[in-house]
Amino acid sequence: MYAQYPFSLLGPVVALPTVSSHVEFTAAYFHSQWFHSSSAANGVAMRVKVLVRARPLLPEEVSSGCTTNYLSFGPNRIGLVNKQGGISNYDADHVCPPGTAQDEIFRLGGLTSLVGSAVDGYTATVFAYGQTGSGKTFTMEGYDYKRASAGKGPQVDFDTPHERLGLVPRTLRALFEAVNARNASATPGAPRLRVMCHFVQIYKEQVLDLLNPATSSSSAAPIFGGGSGTGAPRGLKLRWSPEKDFHVDNLYVEELGGAEEAEALFQRGVSNKRVAETRMNTASSRSHCMFTLLVQQLATDRAEKVLAEGRLTLVDLAGSERQQALLDATSKAAMLESVQINKSLFTLRKVGCSRS
Repeated sequence: MYAQYPFSLLGPVVALPTVSSHVEFTAAYFHSQWFHSSSAANGVAMRVKVLVRARPLLPEEVSSGCTTNYLSFGPNRIGLVNKQGGISNYDADHVCPPGTAQDEIFRLGGLTSLVGSAVDGYTATVFAYGQTGSGKTFTMEGYDYKRASAGKGPQVDFDTPHERLGLVPRTLRALFEAVNARNASATPGAPRLRVMCHFVQIYKEQVLDLLNPATSSSSAAPIFGGGSGTGAPRGLKLRWSPEKDFHVDNLYVEELGGAEEAEALFQRGVSNKRVAETRMNTASSRSHCMFTLLVQQLATDRAEKVLAEGRLTLVDLAGSERQQALLDATSKAAMLESVQINKSLFTLRKVGCSRS
């Protein structure tokens, strides 16, 4: 389940391979992306899909003699040279070789279909999963990050060309196109659609609200943390009730008026998330980030009663990593973050296996 090679996946959970790294240069080259949809059509749940994406080699990897000769790519299969010199093949719904454009990832990932499911009142989830430094955050966000300097952690740069934008900004634009079209064509008395959102990170097993400055509690340490403010974060409480199912107490839920407003809110949350520099990544996510879009169907003949609610959650998971990937492997704070990240990903693996 821990992807040690440069690939990402889009297929049933049962098709997700478990591989162990015996070629060290490939350790940060792939990332596994699960495009997990629990959307239902006519009461039938859609199966989990997996898209495998390979990122290009970094300049330092090329200069040190790294190569992709150990790999082969097909539309639905990736081949890996094994220890015996043979080829181990792994199947997925889609396999995207290095150089695949962001808009092609959006198309192959079926995001337009998931947006449609949310508009129709169903639930869907997309999440990027894989080793640290493999490109998950680039796939989900598309933003550039500047290296840590002058006592500050890595800083995000939102001035991004359209072709580099990741799944979240593209999904926001597709969602509001669908919502605006549905509202414009609605017949008198038909429900009106409203879009809400919330944005959280799970950091060291604590749920933090990225849209509430009082609870985002970012740290300005040069290696571990980003943003402003110091001190240990206080997590929000996770609860369950028959009415709300599992939910987070006291969570900021914002109404969105359009795609630009939604992206600005998303960027505000991104600025508050925990980011650090490691040996494998200049801006490594130190938390699991969950951006949730709620599409509510409101009655027009009464006081905006919510008749149905669709939900689309976009998740950027922190990457699995080894201790030697840390800049300071003797730092207790760094070690604790790494242990908590790997522990939570191992738990996710067990959940995936139990559901397959």
